[in-house]
Amino acid sequence: HYPYALHSVGLYNVGTLIDNALTRSSKRDRVLLGDSGGFQLGRNSQPYGYKPLKAGLTASEAITAWHDAEELKNWIIGSLTGSCNMAMTIDVPLWATYEKNLASAFNQCSVTELIALNKGTLDYIENVSVSQSGFRWLNVIQGLNKFTIDAWIDAVHEFRHGGWALGGEAGVQGGIESVIYTLKRLEALGGFNDRNTWIHVLGVGTAEWAVYLTEIQRCLRQRYESIKISFDNATPFSQ
Repeated sequence: HYPYALHSVGLYNVGTLIDNALTRSSKRDRVLLGDSGGFQLGRNSQPYGYKPLKAGLTASEAITAWHDAEELKNWIIGSLTGSCNMAMTIDVPLWATYEKNLASAFNQCSVTELIALNKGTLDYIENVSVSQSGFRWLNVIQGLNKFTIDAWIDAVHEFRHGGWALGGEAGVQGGIESVIYTLKRLEALGGFNDRNTWIHVLGVGTAEWAVYLTEIQRCLRQRYESIKISFDNATPFSQ
């Protein structure tokens, strides 16, 4: 059987006990990569069915609602660590600020506010989850351009517990040049040490990108033998 799969908690309501073929399978027999649902946080009103994160909030209201959302954050963390081998950190992508994403509770936040909010979420994960033996968190890197990619990396790069995940303009939305730029920035900060060897690229599933990422992996392995790059297009439980 093919031992790799992706599963997103963003498809479920907060408090749900997620029970399906993927979550029931043994961690020893597969690698299940968990998606924390950042897409839903950036796009939808009341993601995970969590009513306080509703459309129309001011930046201050959204930040307060997220700070108070311990029930939601604990459920996401518990769902991921309970059934997955590794997972993306919880992130609110910067593209939540785009006009087309007015439904997101975070639409009125500034880039600076969202970067600070995401750094705070990493601190929360560090405090409540990182001590769990063997679980790997892939630190999500986001951005809208090189300037905001740099600002995001500067804020979060010290969280190193398994690897990295590239989203938004730091990933395929920015094109191959942006992906390479992001990886070079992480490398310059010593981001590919023995513990941070998995790189996941979000939201891509084309043959063209498979070739690009395979070649990038081959080049990185000349310096870091254990590096592995994965990518995803969709979860099998999406509608």
